[in-house]
Amino acid sequence: MEPELIVPVIDTWIDLYKSLQSTPFSYAQIFENKGQAMGCSNPHPHCQVWTTSNIPHEALTEFHSLSQYRQEHDSCMLCDYVELEITKAERVVAQKGMWVALCPYWAVWPFEILLLPTKHVNAISDLTKEEITDFAGIMSSITRRYDNLFETSFPYSMGIHQAPLRIPEEESFTKDVSHMHLHFYPPLLRSATVKKFLVGYVLLPRFTEDRFEMLGEPQRDLTPEQAASRLRDLSEIHYSKQVK
Repeated sequence: MEPELIVPVIDTWIDLYKSLQSTPFSYAQIFENKGQAMGCSNPHPHCQVWTTSNIPHEALTEFHSLSQYRQEHDSCMLCDYVELEITKAERVVAQKGMWVALCPYWAVWPFEILLLPTKHVNAISDLTKEEITDFAGIMSSITRRYDNLFETSFPYSMGIHQAPLRIPEEESFTKDVSHMHLHFYPPLLRSATVKKFLVGYVLLPRFTEDRFEMLGEPQRDLTPEQAASRLRDLSEIHYSKQVK
């Protein structure tokens, strides 16, 4: 999709997020699935929004870490992290305006991407019109690079992590610790047909090429730096429109 066609999608996410502020729910998870390899039954990317009374474990863990970092360093962990990644420039895939797409050093999936703003933004409802335009642009850049990598309609799951709708009484953190970001989890490994499988415990190096230590620890098939370099070097022009 062209960036200008992605803007209305983002506007819809914002409207949905705002409308849920008046509900009794604690958290809204906006996510998109694409491709049969990710269990997607529709042939096109499709978005869903699930709202829950509790804050899901992964998001809650992030809020606790962000809150602890704020207390210890009087700073935002993701603000500091994205500044470090820009300085090192080894894992950055693309930048547009305040948005940075990078392959995080802790990534499990071969071409996993973390997309986040350099500016401290709690939620998508805080974005300006210009920031939304750049947001759409870098999302288009990411997905086109994915498609161009193996010249296929690249599957992935993507989700937005942002401020909760409301914080449960038993929690002590505040909404302002949230730094909105997106996770892209794509399953392809070496080609349009070779998938990264999350399988059982494997120790011997000769068995580790396509394996994931589910019962031990994540194991990389290529480094985040290698993944970022490959994605960074790809054209933003979709392969279907490139002159062969």
